Amino acid sequence: MTAINPNDLAKFTWILEIRPAWTAWAFSRLASVKWLVANLDTSNIVEIKADDTGTIYKATSQITTINTDLYEIFSRDTLALLFNWTSTDVAATPVNILWEELWTGWTIWTPIKLANKNWDNLTVGSIVIDADGSALNVVTDYSSYVWDWINGDLWYTYIVPVTAQTWVLDADYTYTPNASETYVTENDTQELKNFEIKITATSDWKDRTINCSSAALSSTYWLSFTDVMEAWDMTPAPLEFTSNKWSTTTYTNAIL
Repeated sequence: MTAINPNDLAKFTWILEIRPAWTAWAFSRLASVKWLVANLDTSNIVEIKADDTGTIYKATSQITTINTDLYEIFSRDTLALLFNWTSTDVAATPVNILWEELWTGWTIWTPIKLANKNWDNLTVGSIVIDADGSALNVVTDYSSYVWDWINGDLWYTYIVPVTAQTWVLDADYTYTPNASETYVTENDTQELKNFEIKITATSDWKDRTINCSSAALSSTYWLSFTDVMEAWDMTPAPLEFTSNKWSTTTYTNAIL
């Protein structure tokens, strides 16, 4: 045993991220979570006893569960990722964006996200990037792409710098927002999706991570319509991910 070590106390800020198991996709953050806990359950005991010598074999099948309360329960991307819901969108009126500030200068090959995305998940239109008021050239000075599970935030347009710039940069473009979104899921037998779960704990001086290589959502998802002013509270969706057999749980502690 050791003396009490304040560095071993749970006083970190936690972030929860998931992605489809066994893929190289970028992690998607489940935002606005509370009471995030990783449980190592060893209570499933198998014991074999002989009549004359008592216990001759005793083992446990360890299960990792990750529990939290999720407050962003109506996130389109979260519902699509967790339950594979399909959606139908209705376009609103196009919006023209002028002089959206990027920053002063940019770094070659470091993508810059535009603030708005199209209803159809395609690249925003009529992109013009100005450097100190002068238009840059597409292809020779920059390119653009929409994130599709590989790099960045889902379905946002990114500008990729090709040439070095030190001027004040801004973007003009046109995007069409959604007027409405309809989600459809079948209330029938569905194969559970498997996710890799990552918890990142940060403090002022070190990071810790917990990673479960494969787990499935094993809880009810609440779409709550509680009136906050009446109930004096917000009702989150309780989430529980349970590890699959043959998966691994890795705890990494940064050493200073």
